[in-house]
Amino acid sequence: MKSALLRALLVLALAVLLASGSYATLDQPIAHLAQHAPAWLGKLAALVTRIGNPGWSLPPAALLWAWWRWRRPDPVRAAGAARVFLAVAGAGIASEILERCVGRARPHLLFEQDIYGFAFLQFRRHFDSMPSSHAAVSFALCLSLALLLPRHRFWRGGLLALAVIAASCRLILNAHYLGDVLIGAALGIAAALLAAAWITSRNAAPAALRT
Repeated sequence: MKSALLRALLVLALAVLLASGSYATLDQPIAHLAQHAPAWLGKLAALVTRIGNPGWSLPPAALLWAWWRWRRPDPVRAAGAARVFLAVAGAGIASEILERCVGRARPHLLFEQDIYGFAFLQFRRHFDSMPSSHAAVSFALCLSLALLLPRHRFWRGGLLALAVIAASCRLILNAHYLGDVLIGAALGIAAALLAAAWITSRNAAPAALRT
């Protein structure tokens, strides 16, 4: 558990550094570029980004956990479902709290009112851009699933690529800046690592699903 916590903190620290650099260099240019994205790309991004909605992943994870816990007892799969549920829930809750506390202005305020910055702890409307909760949930979900499949490199790579694509869609939609997505992704990675370590420490989960 301590090693997972250390890895999670390192990931978050790296993301903060990258987001700081992005704030000064890349965030605004990328937002301006996204303003000119074709309509079809925006529609596609809106569809793909649903992966980052916890409403799509939490209920199935909870139902699968209950099924494998009581209806068809299978400790291996039940532990896997628990890892996914905890990671997604943890990433979602953490990102929602931070969004409101950090108070970064949404990209549309840059174009509508020339506002670019933060309103720390002011809890103002539209000042909830950092971190991206969709990016956090996408990475928590996909990485949790990938960690359960160490012998399936193709699927692991596909899941991680899906997380990157889903998080990037937030940029195409101009819902977040690049820095917001980086912090959100780091939160998701940290949540997945900590959830896996905690479940494993309770002797409720094996290293992987053997399927």
